[in-house]
Amino acid sequence: MTNQPKTPSAMVLVSLDDLNTIQQWCKARGWNGAANGLLNMINTAAPAEQTPAVGGELEVIAIIESALRRSFSLGQIYWQQADSDSTCQQNKSDQTMETQAHHIVMVTDSVRKLYQTRPATAKAGEPFQARVLPWMLECFGAAISADTVERNHRFLEEALELVQACGATQGEAHQLVDYVYGRDTGEPVQEVGGVMVTLAALCLAHKMDMHEAGEVELGRIWTKVSQIRAKQAAKPAMSPLPGSYPDRTP
Repeated sequence: MTNQPKTPSAMVLVSLDDLNTIQQWCKARGWNGAANGLLNMINTAAPAEQTPAVGGELEVIAIIESALRRSFSLGQIYWQQADSDSTCQQNKSDQTMETQAHHIVMVTDSVRKLYQTRPATAKAGEPFQARVLPWMLECFGAAISADTVERNHRFLEEALELVQACGATQGEAHQLVDYVYGRDTGEPVQEVGGVMVTLAALCLAHKMDMHEAGEVELGRIWTKVSQIRAKQAAKPAMSPLPGSYPDRTP
């Protein structure tokens, strides 16, 4: 089964024609579990927003699929060596084919899930900051995307959510607000550098990868554009709290 999918609606390395053939083969033999699993996979194999895998993605998926298939082959060798001679050869053959059918379901479903949940692919040489802009414009339009007051509020909100998730208390946050606003105002570019350094240090302490987290989140929010727009429209207008701007056109 080496046919390359002709459209993004097919599996990455296993075509829909192949899956249909295997599904009918399983159904004819009464292997309803494998047949139903394959039928469900076929029916859900064409997400509207899915884009074709490219370059290194295909290589990674091929390596994982190959490893899973090899695991089945090794299991078959062990099963054949360990099986009792008292079992008739035909039964063994039927059991082997049914097990293989279930394994095909597992392998293909694993590859599909990996493919559909992959982070947004970075263009060669394009920095993360530049790749956030298209999502901002798609979600909020140019006016809100460029509104510095709104961007201040949303960054502060996310920073507070992060430290809250990492164990900081509300009282500690209030103390730090008073401390910072009791000092001279800093220089924005230098403060951005400080944010980057301290974020990296926080991630190191909590054993998190800041770059991977950013890529995963960017990939996730591209699938939530309509929900984010609806959430934005339902919030209070012109407030430090997350809000909508009815006088601005997205």
